[in-house]
Amino acid sequence: MTVSNPINPSRLPRLLFRFRPDKAESFAGYLLRLADANYMHHAHELLEYLQQKRERRDQGSFIPQLGVYSLYPICLEVGISAEEFAWWCKPMDTLNNRYRKFLHHGCKWPVHLLRNQYRAWCPACLREKALHLSVWDWHLTTCCHKHQALLVDRCPACQQRVKWRYSQLRYCSCGFPLYEGAFPIVPEGKTLDIEALSPTELQRFITLALLMHSPSSSQLDISLLAKSNVAQLHLTLTAIPPEQLLDATQFEKAVCKQLDVRLFQQPTWGPRYAASPLLGGLQIDAVFDEELVTIADSWMQALPLDATAGAPRSVTSQTSLPIGAVAITLNVTAHVVRRLIKKEVLIGLADTACAEQRRRQSHMVSGESLARLQQALSTTTCRDTQGKLVRFDHFGIDFATRLNLFKDVLNGSLAICTFDPRIGLPSVELIIPEKHTNNPNRMNVGMVAKALGIYTDAVYRVAKAGLLRYEPYRRRQLLISIEDLQAFHREYVFVRELAQQLGCNATNLADKLMSAGVQPVHGPAIDGGLVYVFRRSELDHLDLNTIAASSTYHSRCGRGHKRPVVNNDISDLLTHKAACQLLGITPSQLDKICRSGLLSPSYTETHGSQVTYSIEAVEAYRIHYQTNPNLITRHEAEAITNSKGIRFRFDVLRQGLVIQVFNGIEIRYKKDELEKAIDFLQSTIDTKKLASITGVSLARVRWEAKYGCLIGMAVHTGYGVRRFLFPLTAISVLQEVAASRTPWKRRKESAHQVNSPTH
Repeated sequence: MTVSNPINPSRLPRLLFRFRPDKAESFAGYLLRLADANYMHHAHELLEYLQQKRERRDQGSFIPQLGVYSLYPICLEVGISAEEFAWWCKPMDTLNNRYRKFLHHGCKWPVHLLRNQYRAWCPACLREKALHLSVWDWHLTTCCHKHQALLVDRCPACQQRVKWRYSQLRYCSCGFPLYEGAFPIVPEGKTLDIEALSPTELQRFITLALLMHSPSSSQLDISLLAKSNVAQLHLTLTAIPPEQLLDATQFEKAVCKQLDVRLFQQPTWGPRYAASPLLGGLQIDAVFDEELVTIADSWMQALPLDATAGAPRSVTSQTSLPIGAVAITLNVTAHVVRRLIKKEVLIGLADTACAEQRRRQSHMVSGESLARLQQALSTTTCRDTQGKLVRFDHFGIDFATRLNLFKDVLNGSLAICTFDPRIGLPSVELIIPEKHTNNPNRMNVGMVAKALGIYTDAVYRVAKAGLLRYEPYRRRQLLISIEDLQAFHREYVFVRELAQQLGCNATNLADKLMSAGVQPVHGPAIDGGLVYVFRRSELDHLDLNTIAASSTYHSRCGRGHKRPVVNNDISDLLTHKAACQLLGITPSQLDKICRSGLLSPSYTETHGSQVTYSIEAVEAYRIHYQTNPNLITRHEAEAITNSKGIRFRFDVLRQGLVIQVFNGIEIRYKKDELEKAIDFLQSTIDTKKLASITGVSLARVRWEAKYGCLIGMAVHTGYGVRRFLFPLTAISVLQEVAASRTPWKRRKESAHQVNSPTH
């Protein structure tokens, strides 16, 4: 962690009372106590008084309650090192309010674990010792360990939650003392100190708390802790014995018990939904998430296939599920779930939180539709059924076609051979019955595809395009006669068949045939077909072996025209690729250099009408811009100026002390000009520093410069702002002038000299 450097160490502290923080209080509580001791209304007023500001726009805060961005102003006031503060105050990693995390015990934890907006306290502790303890900031802390009292999170007088930003240490914004009022007493028992737990024990505590507190949730959502009531959350947390956090075996047994409860409450969604919180993980530590997945897998493997047969078919109040939870339940990606919604296998529901978006789509899935699909897949039959076996262990080119079969599964027209709810959709095996016809001269699409050696979908598209005659048969089925198939084979040919005969790639062969002047009658670029189809009569007069071996053709896949390579050994010209290799850049960067005018390409017919570059021009560019030691990058320039205590952007670049040099790819700067600018800045002083060194006011310095006592130089820093710089000799001159006479006397003497006759 980087800590800001002191800006002005000579400045004296301005606070009246300064003390070290207590080990038991949090950093936010220490700021509340510091503001209260110095007679300030709240900690925000203290930070404004100390002028605590953010140094960078993307700089994360150190605590979520008050948003401290820089520790140095506070360290300067209380006399504590910034390293000690940084170790103590839980630094944040980003400014994003939703996904930001804080550092604790070497791990990054979600900000939802802390009470980052509102406070909770024990009135008895606040009365005995005016300290806000750090353990109260955790949502997992619901009671006081010392007084066995439930923490209070609302003011007893106004019944409002006490905010961090404008709160006092012991008083609410309404004026009521927070240490007054009654508080509920909880029974004595084993309590846990959250900050004393190790990272593994803390993650186990969070996992059990979320499984017990929100048994119907499909994921381990830590933000649910912030939305829960302190009293309700306390009942859940006290039911977790400390032994389950210390021993891995007892933790696994406790988790499996909660999974059994989830499966009993909603058996129609299957065991994978019951284990979906563990399969998703906490997303804090990858090693711990792998342990949760191992526990979930072992629990599901211990369940029999008919584990939910005798369970009650109850439907909980949660009738909608997120797409991510359904994807984990079915063991597929979210894209497959959306395709199932589009095919009406699952019912999609619009999320109310996303109703105002322009692109409205289903973000939730009906729980009843998921239970219906799970029940339909569980109705398995024996393997003796005759037909084609279709597996769903992968999704290939027939991805959408195989998903259409699930509608037949819901209708009961397809037989389920195998389905394991512990694995999900990858374990499904369907049996498609064979399509028998009374006429032996008729063939279905599968038989035709097998005879032609092509995809089934390709036969469908050829038939729909009118190239192959067919007869409709039942739903989404075609019958093709042997005579029509023979007629199609005599007149047309798939490019896949030609590629197999010639031993080449089908896509490249189609590009070569189209470059030779043969146009296909069906294909991707013609009518959206799957494979290109050509007429046999147009290929009879061609030498297919010569066309397949040719290397100059126009590719339809975006590769451009292929041309022979120029032999650079006998030529003084470089090709585009050779120039990129010589300069060590990419082709897009070379094109950018040409557009900037630093290199001029030439087109020669001698080398196949391709782009070439002169070797002398490329070498001149490389020597002048790439290997030139006088040109440095911005990072190097900033490193040089930072070592001298000069800001490159504000002091050098904005004032125009260096000239930017564009090499066609990025901006460079001349090293000698930068050194001259550094020497100039080190030999000058601005108005503010001149006033602070000499002890003269800024107005007096400007007045002396205006009437000629000081000679300054105006430098434009951008946005119409001017900055005056003076030589170092101006310090002694201004001190002598300030000590000798006042400005109004010198102005009067100057006016008298101008009006005198001798002058």
